Amino acid sequence: MLIMSLSFIVVSTFTVLIYGLFSGYIHDKLNSPSTRKWFNRTGGSLLVGAGALTAMLQR
Repeated sequence: MLIMSLSFIVVSTFTVLIYGLFSGYIHDKLNSPSTRKWFNRTGGSLLVGAGALTAMLQR
């Protein structure tokens, strides 16, 4: 149980550290107008595609 607990703590700490290090980078990237435009178009296209797929499903 001690080994499993220590493994969980190490993996969790590593994951939170990676999120923390890359959050600033991602924040800067998402604030640029070109990336925001690409992000919005991609997200909108995925939502339209999901809506079209849902409309075509028949139960």
